[in-house]
Amino acid sequence: MPTFFTGLLLVYVFYYLAGWAPAPLGRLDVFSTAPPRWSGFYLVDSLVARDFETFRAALAQLVLPAATLAIFSLAPLARITRAAMLAALASEFVRTARASSLPPLRIIFVYAFGNAVLPVITTLGIVCSFLIGGSVLVEKVFAWPGIGSYAVEALIASDYAPVQGFVLMMALLYVCSTYASTLCTASSTRRCGSRHDRDDTPCRLCASREPGHRFCVRVVSRVCAVRGTRSVVRPV
Repeated sequence: MPTFFTGLLLVYVFYYLAGWAPAPLGRLDVFSTAPPRWSGFYLVDSLVARDFETFRAALAQLVLPAATLAIFSLAPLARITRAAMLAALASEFVRTARASSLPPLRIIFVYAFGNAVLPVITTLGIVCSFLIGGSVLVEKVFAWPGIGSYAVEALIASDYAPVQGFVLMMALLYVCSTYASTLCTASSTRRCGSRHDRDDTPCRLCASREPGHRFCVRVVSRVCAVRGTRSVVRPV
């Protein structure tokens, strides 16, 4: 669903019909005044000035735009997370962890999610790059004075220098978000650059050739350490 349609739908439901949200007229409503400038962010500036009424008004104006962008990115992240978790939970090392009587939460969040988080981080980097472009339409729908609205107004006025600067900044942000997701993917796995990612040696415990088979050795070693016994399994 396009971001501008989602934004218009949220405005129609929560402002026009329900009356719960404030009017989409920018960063503050007409009854509030901007706090003394300290950082440029109204939420931070109002907290520094201890103006909690302005903080509440700025937060209320931020809810619908943030929800619009969140709904846009929720579907791909949910699908990738579900598929990756199902594949991880069906792996051999997870079966070994369950057979070793480890706590279910530890199996899910440490062993399964630790392997499933890699495609999620990659998808998150791609989604963030799309959010950068989608923020232009969201700013126009909610009358938010941002760089997207500035670029649209410059394009309407045939002022191409700001448009070129906007395109260059968006390209740099896209490259930086993709590179940051790559770094997070590399740092989130413990097997990067190891010998077991490059060979095809099966696990001596479960005979699996999956990339996470070394977790079987770690699981059995930890269980034996708790029970006071010695594991006969040795890392390959």
